[in-house]
Amino acid sequence: MAFFRFQDLRVYQRILEFARLADAQVQKEPGMDGVEVFPRLSETALRAAMKIAEGASMPRDVFVLQVRDSKTNIRECVVLLDYAHSKGIISQDKYSQLVNELEEITRMLGALITSLGRNNALTNGDNQEEKDWDAPND
Repeated sequence: MAFFRFQDLRVYQRILEFARLADAQVQKEPGMDGVEVFPRLSETALRAAMKIAEGASMPRDVFVLQVRDSKTNIRECVVLLDYAHSKGIISQDKYSQLVNELEEITRMLGALITSLGRNNALTNGDNQEEKDWDAPND
């Protein structure tokens, strides 16, 4: 188990993997358009991961908001992929692969939001939402 608990979240790791895939595309796709799109794609995905890391150190209700912001970053990635595909920067196969990955990440983020909401409802009255989600269990 990692010291920072957010590092153990599968969705966090999946977002980082997506950012690595986007970085790899910069090397593969020649032309200025690809050089402009893929770094933005990687940066946007990394912002999604950073929202999770940031939110994990906050009360649960704020963490949920940060995870929702992370979903917004993932949607921005879809927009960037749509643009790249429409300009012919990436193939249909690569586009489908990357969009499918983003769809799975979005489902995982939704499940995390649901889980955090469910846990909050179960512990309501226990003042659990005021505790740091990322704090070590004592």
